[in-house]
Amino acid sequence: MNAQAVSNSTDEPFLRYWEKKQDGLVPSAWFSRAYLRARAALARKRLEEAFVGGAEKKETEDLLSVSEDRGEEQKREHAGEATRGTKKAADDGGRNGNEGKGLSKPLRGVCIAHYMTKNRIEEVILRLAARASGYVPVTINWDADGIDRVLYKIHSTQCKAVIVDEDVPASCRTRLAEAAEGHFHVLSAATLCSPSGDNLSEVLEKPICREIQESMQDCCLENLCSSTGCRLRIRTEEGSERSPAEADGESKDAVCLIVFTSGTTGLPKGAVLTSKNMETSCLSFRQLLELRDDLPLTVVIVNPLHHINSSVMLELALCCPRAKVHLVSRYTTSYWRVLAEIAEAAQQAAGMSGAPDPLKGDFRVVVPLVSRHIDFLRKLVDTASLPNGMSVQRLSRALKPKEIVVLLGSAPVGPTTVEAFRRLLGKLPSIRFGSTETCLQVMGTPFSLTDEERMRALERGWQHTYRGTPQPGYYIGRPHPPMTEVKIVKSTDSSDAEFMVPCEEGEPGMLICRGRNCMRGYTPSTEPSRSVFSSDHWYLGLGDVCFFLRPLEKGDQARHGEEEREEHGEGRGGIRGREARLEGRQSCQDSEACTDYYWVTRSADIVIKGGANYSSAQISEDIKECLLRLYEGKLAETHISVATVGMKLNSEHEDSCCVTVELTQGKRGLGDQENTEQGEKEQGNEEDAWKALVSDIQENFLSRVRTDSSLLPKSSLPDVLRIGTIPRNFKGLPDSAALKKCFAEHLKKND
Repeated sequence: MNAQAVSNSTDEPFLRYWEKKQDGLVPSAWFSRAYLRARAALARKRLEEAFVGGAEKKETEDLLSVSEDRGEEQKREHAGEATRGTKKAADDGGRNGNEGKGLSKPLRGVCIAHYMTKNRIEEVILRLAARASGYVPVTINWDADGIDRVLYKIHSTQCKAVIVDEDVPASCRTRLAEAAEGHFHVLSAATLCSPSGDNLSEVLEKPICREIQESMQDCCLENLCSSTGCRLRIRTEEGSERSPAEADGESKDAVCLIVFTSGTTGLPKGAVLTSKNMETSCLSFRQLLELRDDLPLTVVIVNPLHHINSSVMLELALCCPRAKVHLVSRYTTSYWRVLAEIAEAAQQAAGMSGAPDPLKGDFRVVVPLVSRHIDFLRKLVDTASLPNGMSVQRLSRALKPKEIVVLLGSAPVGPTTVEAFRRLLGKLPSIRFGSTETCLQVMGTPFSLTDEERMRALERGWQHTYRGTPQPGYYIGRPHPPMTEVKIVKSTDSSDAEFMVPCEEGEPGMLICRGRNCMRGYTPSTEPSRSVFSSDHWYLGLGDVCFFLRPLEKGDQARHGEEEREEHGEGRGGIRGREARLEGRQSCQDSEACTDYYWVTRSADIVIKGGANYSSAQISEDIKECLLRLYEGKLAETHISVATVGMKLNSEHEDSCCVTVELTQGKRGLGDQENTEQGEKEQGNEEDAWKALVSDIQENFLSRVRTDSSLLPKSSLPDVLRIGTIPRNFKGLPDSAALKKCFAEHLKKND
């Protein structure tokens, strides 16, 4: 039975998969929830057969990864054999006394690593199978993890299996097979999730599939997976270690996912996330975006599913009855055309043509992005390289309605980013803030804010001063009471006299948060650590320097006026619009719910000079502005990026200010054929001028700023300058650890 047939006959379309091909993104048919449930039920049974009974070895061998030279027909035959065994096991299970008592869960609490090479439909199916069986997925970062790190994650979480897709390199599969002997299974995602060999309509009626169906019905995610027998040991907030079974007791707040985040010494740490964490984050997004059960929701997922971002977005869609998901295998240029088409289709379905109609239905399209995507788009536009049929005008027109929510996280949003959003996407960004340890969401930009209010909030941060000194900050939103609480304190070091002492309004301090979105703990690690929770459950490990500002009285009046107009039918949606906006949202009579928070820097991104702490981000911004002034007319803002790290090169107590300047020459668009010769000549002249510019910066910039005190604040003077590439993480942010390695090599080379 194909996906389209299932969606037409038994359920509404839920998920469409866009696979990156040579010609761009190619869509699948729509998959319904029923179809995904059926395939998840089969995957669960095949997994259980690989672990349970005397046939364990045989079943495991049947499911081992197939080599790349095997044809698709052989794979389907292989899957059919496994599936026929699945049907028999399901029937036997029913005869063995499971009726009316719930199915046994031999995988409950077992950790299984998911090693994919891109977003896949199999990952979605396996997440659903994990819900029903109680096994705990452990994510592998396909962008960054070499085989040694993959094996580290498998061993540190005591995984009993790793599920691989067909594109995992042969050399990695060989290493996995060697390490697996007697320790864990290596299983094929394609074989586990294959629909071959079964009538999916019959599978839908089995108890195992009904369990998965119940798990997709609402947002009460604590009921979706249960791992009270989990064998993994975790580090709790008190610093001790115990198993999730001991931690859970009789609670249904079960571990449901382990996502690794970077450790301070380079070793990744596994954040142990529970079903209650997931539920809380989904409820926070429902409040932030003003979602209702009757509201059509479209979620466009392009960020990797091995990150917490896409994991939570998938959960959000699963618990919203009228949600649809567009899952993109990998980012590519044609993504922007696909995004425009999705946004246009959503507006058309809602009866919109250019502007919202209060008589038509409300809707949301949620598009989570990171700053790197905006950089990619800017480069496509500047080099006239947008996909066929696309233009900036079409894209901005498609994304402009407020109901199209472009969520931007993990990066400071300054004037340059805002200008880029307005020029390229026709709107202001919706900002969200959180971390892996907080299950993605702590704060965000409320959907209810007007563009005027959003802009005012952004500008307050950029223009902020504290005690007469400029102290700019970047807006990161408002918390989600009662789901999340936040506070700014002077210190998160328990040995400090100012530990947990609150900061005053506008004073930079350490951001802490509390709520059921915060992780259970970390998986064991050889990396030394201190407790990241206070005795009263505040999470202390964010490591972000922030400040807060209370709402402006004028802003409150403007917001009140808008709601009054809505109440009398003059605003978007009339009375219905006002009710929708108030649903799930804390009234601004509660000042804490309307307090705006601003990010300054990472506490780790501090340069210590003269006994004072200076923000690396601020130093980088000062140097960038200085370069633009010195080379006005020769250097554009889009040509330059700056990153700063502090390194103790000459002192045990003070940092040397190490600055990397990345210079990117702008590309000319292609002209018509008759001007080709002239264009080539001009291009050659431009390249010569660019090389001279780079050489001048490298040889003369440091001496200029050191001799002319008017060019840079003393606190922003570089000690070491490197011209080269800035290493970045997935989010597009400078990778501090990699930068320090680059500087070490640079200094060694020039010693």
